Order: sequence, then structure tokens, then C-alpha cells
Amino acid sequence: TGPFGAAAPLANGANQSMTIVTTSGLLYDILNHRSWTIAATTGPVNNNGRPNNMIFSMGSVSAATAGAPTAITTSTFGMALTELTTPNRIRFSAYPLGDITASVFNIDTATSGLYNGVASHYAVAYDDSTKGLAVYVDGHLQGSGTLAHSLTDQLLRLAGSGYPLMFANGVSDAITDATSHGVLAAGGQDMFIGPITIMGRALIPEEI
Repeated sequence: TGPFGAAAPLANGANQSMTIVTTSGLLYDILNHRSWTIAATTGPVNNNGRPNNMIFSMGSVSAATAGAPTAITTSTFGMALTELTTPNRIRFSAYPLGDITASVFNIDTATSGLYNGVASHYAVAYDDSTKGLAVYVDGHLQGSGTLAHSLTDQLLRLAGSGYPLMFANGVSDAITDATSHGVLAAGGQDMFIGPITIMGRALIPEEI
């Protein structure tokens, strides 16, 4: 577990992806609490874009490097925390209706201080009673807001359809080759991730 009592997988950036998937039991446990916090320590690589720096996701994601992804259907999107380029920043996207055009809610982190490959702690806290959402980097609030619809409702629909909560990767819009297995072929490339925290309630800022 290393000198600090924790460990993290590291991809070498060469023709590989990595995927960490939660068990269905854990996923249903946190979603049945309605409110939750998901966090991870990771070091995204600047300019590598959406697939390579997918910190966590649930539902369909796109292989697009920037901008709005293209959906498999109109109801398979859930959420994604990943890097966008020009300028470099981390974005959390919530799709409470499962659609990429209706009630989409984005929170971007600051564009300064995102150092190439340097470890930071990223956390997303969601309170379903208020539909409030907050994104933190190293304990500092980056943005918050209130969704128009319950995100947990959509995540429960996705879980019932077999979509897992994934770290370092996401479910692709297409199986592009014999080795992609329906996930992003470059998911998690050049990135390390861990430790991971999953809580069945929305942590307050002092706890992040």
C-alpha cells in the first residue's frame, strides 16, 4: 500500500486503458441513500482531453475530445468528471434527464493551477433533498448550483439498466475494435487514480 497507507494504479500512456468499476451492491447502496459524495486523487495530463482523463463517469460517454458528446440514445447519459482542453480545466457534467440537450448542468474548475500530471483531490457532492451539487479540488469549492431534476433518479435508472459507476473510463458510444469492449479505448491513459472515496451522503466542505 505504499508509505502513506494507500496505492494508485498508473497507466503508462501506451496503447492501453484502465477501468475501475464499483460493484452493483455498493452502487445501489449509495444511490439508495439518495445523496452522495464521490472523490478521487488523480493526476490528469494537460491537453489529453476527455477520454484519457475520465476521472469517473456513469452512463454513456463520448470519445469526443471536447464539447458535447453524442448520445447512444436520448436517455443513457448520467454524469462525468473529466478534463477539457482550450483552456485546460476539469468539468463535471450532470445529465439528470439522460439527455445531452435538456437540463444539462456543468461545473468547470479554475483554469489556473491545473498542473500536468500533479496529484489533486477531486470531489463531487450531491444532496438530493435540495438537488444541490458542488465540485471541489483539494478541498476548495470550484462551483456549485441546483439541478432542475433529481440526478439520483437518473443514476438509479442507469444502474437498473446495467450501467456501472466507473473510474478512469466510461461506456463508449460504440465498440471500436476487438480490445475496447465498449469502453473508451484511451480511457485513463497517462493518468493515475486513487485512493477513491464513495460516501452515501453529501459531505460538507469541512469534510471534503
